[in-house]
Amino acid sequence: MTLGAGVLFADILKSKVDFFIPYLCLGLTVWTLISASIVEGSTAFLGAGLLIKNSTLPIFMQVLRTIWRNLIVFAHNIPVAAAVCIYFRLPVQPTLLLAIPGLGSKPNHALEAGGQIMIPAP
Repeated sequence: MTLGAGVLFADILKSKVDFFIPYLCLGLTVWTLISASIVEGSTAFLGAGLLIKNSTLPIFMQVLRTIWRNLIVFAHNIPVAAAVCIYFRLPVQPTLLLAIPGLGSKPNHALEAGGQIMIPAP
C-alpha cells in the first residue's frame, strides 16, 4: 500500500519518489498508532463489558489492554518503516532523537483520556 500510494502521490505532488516514500511510510506508521488509540480507546469499555462484569480486575486495566495492543501493533510496524528508510537511504539527523520522547508521551495521553472517562461526575 505504501509503495503504490507513494508512487501515485509523489507523481501528483511532483516530488521525488525516493524522497517521498520514506516519509509517507513513517507518517502512516505513526498515524496508525494515533488513530487506533483514539478509535479503540472510545470502545475499550464496551468491548470488554463481559470481562469487566465477570472479573475482579480494576476497570482501568481495560484501558491498559487497549494501549498495550496498539503498542504491540506499532512495534511490529516499526521494523518495516526502518527497512524502508534504510532502503531509500533516508539521512539520520540528530532531531530524530526527538521522536523518542514524543512517541513515549502517546501512551500517557491515552491513559489520561481513559482515566477521565472513569472519573464519576459530581
